[in-house]
Amino acid sequence: MDPAGKETFTDCDPEALAALPDHLTLCGELTRLASLLTNLRFSSLHVRLGILPQLASTFSLYYAAASGDGGSHGSLPEVSPYRDFIDANIPVLSQNPSLFWQQALNQPDSSPVCRQAQGLLGKDGTFPLPSEKVPEDFRLVEWTNKPQVVSGTEGKVMTTPTVPLCVSISPAGLTAVVGTSEGSLHILDLDSGQEVRSLASGCDGISDCVFLDESTLCATSFNGKIEVWSLADGCRLLLIDGHGDRITGCALSPDGKHLATCSWDQTVKVWVVVTGKLNVALTNPHPLNCVTFHPEGQLLATGSWDRTVKIWNWVRASIVSVLHGHPASVRAVTFAPSGEFLASASLLGEVRLWSTASGLAVAGYQAHRGPVTALRFLADGRYLLTTGEDHQVRIWSGTLGRACGQYITDQTSAALCVSVSRNGVLMAVGYHSNQVKIFQLETGALTVECEVPQVPVRCLQWLDGEELLVSGSDDNVLRVWRVQGFGASCEHRCWGHTRPPVSFSHSQQFLASASDDFTVLLWTLAELVDREGCADVTPACVLRGHCNSVTCCSFSPDGLRLVTSSKDKSLLFWDLTTLPIHISLSLLSCHQDWITGCTWAPRYVASCSNDGTVRLWDPNNGECIRELKGHTSAVSGVSIMADLVLSVSGTGDLVVWKESGAAVTTIHAHPRRINHLAAFNKPGSAVQAEREQGELPETLTVVTASDDGSVRIWQPLQADEVSTLTGHSAPVSSAAVRDRVPFFLTVGADRTVRQWDVPPGKGLEDPSCHRGAVTALCWSPSGTFLVSGSQSGELKVWSSGIALHSIQAHMNCISAVSFFSENDFAVGSYDKSVSIWTLRPQRQMHSVRMCLQSSFTLDWPVYCLSMLRLQEHLLVGDLLGNLTIWAPEGRHWTVLEG
Repeated sequence: MDPAGKETFTDCDPEALAALPDHLTLCGELTRLASLLTNLRFSSLHVRLGILPQLASTFSLYYAAASGDGGSHGSLPEVSPYRDFIDANIPVLSQNPSLFWQQALNQPDSSPVCRQAQGLLGKDGTFPLPSEKVPEDFRLVEWTNKPQVVSGTEGKVMTTPTVPLCVSISPAGLTAVVGTSEGSLHILDLDSGQEVRSLASGCDGISDCVFLDESTLCATSFNGKIEVWSLADGCRLLLIDGHGDRITGCALSPDGKHLATCSWDQTVKVWVVVTGKLNVALTNPHPLNCVTFHPEGQLLATGSWDRTVKIWNWVRASIVSVLHGHPASVRAVTFAPSGEFLASASLLGEVRLWSTASGLAVAGYQAHRGPVTALRFLADGRYLLTTGEDHQVRIWSGTLGRACGQYITDQTSAALCVSVSRNGVLMAVGYHSNQVKIFQLETGALTVECEVPQVPVRCLQWLDGEELLVSGSDDNVLRVWRVQGFGASCEHRCWGHTRPPVSFSHSQQFLASASDDFTVLLWTLAELVDREGCADVTPACVLRGHCNSVTCCSFSPDGLRLVTSSKDKSLLFWDLTTLPIHISLSLLSCHQDWITGCTWAPRYVASCSNDGTVRLWDPNNGECIRELKGHTSAVSGVSIMADLVLSVSGTGDLVVWKESGAAVTTIHAHPRRINHLAAFNKPGSAVQAEREQGELPETLTVVTASDDGSVRIWQPLQADEVSTLTGHSAPVSSAAVRDRVPFFLTVGADRTVRQWDVPPGKGLEDPSCHRGAVTALCWSPSGTFLVSGSQSGELKVWSSGIALHSIQAHMNCISAVSFFSENDFAVGSYDKSVSIWTLRPQRQMHSVRMCLQSSFTLDWPVYCLSMLRLQEHLLVGDLLGNLTIWAPEGRHWTVLEG
């Protein structure tokens, strides 16, 4: 293998190279094998010959042999850094072999890989092997500020002797089976990463496989056959001539009793698992690529060459719906665990989400460059996994809603209203703390602050591009601001309301303001825009008709009508074409509680209410077209964009529906009430054209203002890409997931099986998690309770892994917790205070509450504390380095010494 005998491996025989690791392992020469694996020239040879997967397999072979060696070979060289280096760089080196030495030098200086590469390079920077074929002008670069920490590789790597096409994980997550293009099945132990057994199928290629139980596997083939294998003894239990052409996919029903298969022979068939008998055969006019079961088991979804997705009721042998929209053949389908949505992917890399109930597409996005090969939901639908022929493994949010930005000021005042300028450049926010702040949407920069005299700002409206802004505040006055550069001046004050204005709407002729004084005032835009100087403006018309506070108003698209909503539960439609202005239609008691908002779309009017519903109305006859239910609390605002209805609620949720009533997505946008929303499309997007062409308005952007003081930007029709996992150096063929298994597998044409960890969930999505980092922990003396504190000042008490009670204990980070009895403990915080708490168990021990007993303050933030139990004293350390001892005197604490 090394004719020169100098460990340069020039003129090496590739066949000898392939056989060498097995021979060394069988002969017990693990030390010699380790010396090869830690030789960069040996690794470079694999890169030059294009056999990196073989090198990865050699590493796996070495680790398996070393783990079973029992230490009989003494101390073995440290191989891990070299394996990590190869695993991390397979994608790069497979495409650019000449970068091997550059990538080795890019490792941290402390890495043995980097040290060896530096030692092998000549003083003149030449390559260590004259035989390495690189361009004459190729140079190595010294990276002077490179990271000095080795980054971990993503995923465990296992190799297969032939190209894998499919993979499946056993129900317990202990074993995986890989089916290959040559018809073999490889059983892998996922703990060790080693192959346990190989089964030779009688088929010409395995197209898909699925575990029927922990020890039984079903495999489908290119020649239309279905095989059932016992993995315990390697026996084939069943062979079925299932289809007349290649079987392209199979799926097991949720109850494990039925197996569905689809084929290029234009049929999808459902089989009884126990007997292997055909239950039903469904015919499709075109070849089928994929099949999946609905979580409830009665529905199937298939993807076809004709670019459609079909949902079948296989029990009744009927088609439920046909989903059109993909521009190319559909390669993968999967239902969300809730069954509410169906995901599908095409030959062109596009992923679409559909409403199962309505069959309508709710969103679509480009997931890969080229065909998508697998779709799988992870972590109970929290994520969507996609793999593609572009060598990529990507994880997306399982539901729609991409967070694009957040605007938080240095104060905790609630954000009450928001308005976005017509061209989408500026955003104005009104706060409870008598301020209007104007931000640049793109950068988030605060450009202008408008001071309103000591009253909350309830409503805002841009009038003329980005120059004029109207604000309504609790002093009952409308103010017109002229925004220029980084300043704003009050142009006009508008008097007329006797109570605060709460909502604006404008047409080409009027600005309407709705107020708590039961009226709506119409202001002539020409007076507001053209009048010079700081002058007072009076209303052109007063509309009276409601018998309680008017909560919202909205002009019709043509500006000839106006709809108003009120706490009197009514909607009034005003005709503005004739004088005097009169009510043309009234909908009395059209909600069960206060109507909090209304908006006018071309074909209908939407209203929202404290009764938790959104309703769509025909503005001509007052008929209720549809009621949308999805909120769990009062709905505080509604907006319409294209064929979408958007609403926000008191629980901080942003909900999006199709106008047909199909749910699109629910986003937990804020931890507290959302007061207002504004929806717009990015500049240059033609919403009406998109609607006419049937395209999804992915440019839709929503701004939400909340009681938590923040304003957040969302793109509700786009999925958030969580991560892109690198490692495969060739097209990724398939993926396997399993419920309650914390990892998933992918297989690729690079002959590797990769194991990846499922990303952890976001803390805010789990009510048992803290808001912010956990900064303090302490067990009670008996170990019954655990108290935890967070960066946000939140305190939680736990028992048996369950969060029993949480409370906002401090306004700043909790730095320390210390028990001084089974139920009493002290908490220190960066807000310069220490609080004393007691746990009061309720009637059942699984219910407990934290009750504040006393507190005291220090001069500096508390860094640490500890109870001196024998003396019942408290030792407190602060950030300045001071230690003080405190003693209780009744309900108060006094310092003894410091």
